[in-house]
Amino acid sequence: IGESVNLKAYVYPTDAEDDEIIWESEKPDVAKITPDNKLLAVGVGTTTIIAKTSRGTSSSFIVEINEVIANSISIQNNNKTMLIEDSQKLEINFVPDNTTYKDVVWISSDDSILTVDNDGEILAVGLGKAKITATHKELKDSFEIEVLPIKADKISIICLDKLERDEKLDILKIDVNDTCIFEANISPSNTTDKTITWSVNDDE
Repeated sequence: IGESVNLKAYVYPTDAEDDEIIWESEKPDVAKITPDNKLLAVGVGTTTIIAKTSRGTSSSFIVEINEVIANSISIQNNNKTMLIEDSQKLEINFVPDNTTYKDVVWISSDDSILTVDNDGEILAVGLGKAKITATHKELKDSFEIEVLPIKADKISIICLDKLERDEKLDILKIDVNDTCIFEANISPSNTTDKTITWSVNDDE
């Protein structure tokens, strides 16, 4: 598939008037005739190629078109680590590049950590390590990905009550025996572990 050859036919006797050759393929989806009289292989199978003159004299032969089989495959765009909730599209490199059928089966060793669809799109859904494997016929390639948590890079305390605040000193003024409800905002909002531990430096 993908190869082409020049076609040539001769008319006998050589001084025949109908010496123009017309080329035909019975199955153009297997092999077709190009405008410059080349035979181009386009699909797997067999077809009959016919050379004929304007008066109907003809000759023919059968051509068999074979698929180009991959010698090896390798996964491209493979990052060794991902953050949870991230995704990436994996591609397969075929050798040779003109391999006819490039169908691939994708498998994750642990769907609770990494999922992969039929197009090679992987999604990190849990923490840990999982192996992604691509299979094409008898050929395989795989690699391991570690899914890491999204860490917080900032935390800010917000007082939910309307209290007097000294902005300059960043101090909340609260009367004795009063209460104040605080909330902690974590950035980024999709931080994996949002556990908050509260403490005070003077509880007297």
